[in-house]
Amino acid sequence: MTSATEKETQAISEKYGLSVGIENVPKHEKEIVRRGTSGSLQDVVIAPGILQRMKTDIALREKVYGYMNYYTNEDRRAFMQMEQMYGVNVVGRSLIIHEDGTYTIWSASVTSP
Repeated sequence: MTSATEKETQAISEKYGLSVGIENVPKHEKEIVRRGTSGSLQDVVIAPGILQRMKTDIALREKVYGYMNYYTNEDRRAFMQMEQMYGVNVVGRSLIIHEDGTYTIWSASVTSP
C-alpha cells in the first residue's frame, strides 16, 4: 500500500467514522456472505485499484464518495430504523466497492423471538 493510499483510507475513516479495508471482494454473493459472516469485512471495503484511480480520476472519486455518503446517511439510518421499529438486530454490514467501480451493501441481522 502506498502512502497516498494510506492517506486516502485515513481520510475516509476520519470523515465517516468507519473502518476501511483495502481488498478485492468478488461480486459473488456466496463469497460476500462468507467473508461477512466470518467477520473479515470492514465497514467499507475498497478495491485497491479504485483507490489508485481515485488519485487522478475526479469523477470516480466523487462517485465513490457519493456511495459512502449514501451508505452513511441513508443505509445506516435505515438499518437503525429496522432495529427500532421491527426488533431487527443488525450484527454486521459493509459497503463493498468493487474493482469495476460498482458497489454492494452487505448486511446480516437477527430478529427478536
